[in-house]
Amino acid sequence: MMKCKRKTSIFFLFITFLPNIAVSVEGIPAILDRGALNSDKIIYLDQNWTDEDREYFYFTDQGSRLLPYEFFLNLEHPDRKQRLSNPKNMLHYGFLPRQPSKSNPDGLPIGLARNEDSRNGDFMGPTCAACHTQQLKYKNQFIRIDGGQAFIDLPMFMDEIVQSLKNTLTDENKFNRFATRLLGENAPQEEQGDLKHRLQEQYEKRKDYNRRNHTEVAYGYSRLDAFGAILNKGLYLTGVKDNFNTPNAPTSYPYLWDTPQHDYVEWDGSQTNSSLGALARNVGETIGVFGDITPETTKWLGFFDGGYASSIQADN
Repeated sequence: MMKCKRKTSIFFLFITFLPNIAVSVEGIPAILDRGALNSDKIIYLDQNWTDEDREYFYFTDQGSRLLPYEFFLNLEHPDRKQRLSNPKNMLHYGFLPRQPSKSNPDGLPIGLARNEDSRNGDFMGPTCAACHTQQLKYKNQFIRIDGGQAFIDLPMFMDEIVQSLKNTLTDENKFNRFATRLLGENAPQEEQGDLKHRLQEQYEKRKDYNRRNHTEVAYGYSRLDAFGAILNKGLYLTGVKDNFNTPNAPTSYPYLWDTPQHDYVEWDGSQTNSSLGALARNVGETIGVFGDITPETTKWLGFFDGGYASSIQADN
């Protein structure tokens, strides 16, 4: 067993450097070329888990609510009629395509999951897999490394979501196509007005998020100031206007494949990796990636602190 671990570690050390040389003329990693849309070209490493484990990692809901689910499926790219969620568009942002399955019926890319909410409607939001699944291209083959370092450019994706929402609000033809997909042909004006109101709410919400997390430091592919974004979400929940810090310290996404052997996690070793420490880390991560939380405690039986209402799926 130890011999196997040593070989695996050497292999991971070697392939870590491949992305530095696999770059296209456009500055986009060659691993993100259109060939990645062909699932038959993907080689999966033997990482000691099943296909069911992999699907669970990719698409289990954590409670993230980036956009209403039906909005994400039907919004168009800001500059064309093609859906924003089209695998070719998502690949451009660095999200890895995935075929439809029982846990992912609409064929969302790896790490984007459905958060079910019977009261407010379902949402789409990222999971850990979005930032921690790596894919390398070598000799026209794509090598999948679950728990590896993703190549996504999250700020670019967020900017284009905001632009897509804005253009759908201001471009009559875009809005009409969007409304037809969600409401059907010749929907009553009242329903269209309600849809536009919901669009406006999401636009304002995402625009404000981008404003609070804007920085002059370019992240690019494969980097993010995750701590900065999580801190800003916590500061936002205080209710103090413009209470945020510039998230100007992007780092590469950490590898996860060996975290079960760690006593502490994160690049700075700031989080314990057992019992409540692991749960606290995951809760903080979910809050940072668009989990909803109400910063007012509830009362159990009218007297006892019942905690905070949130979308966080702690059981997952």
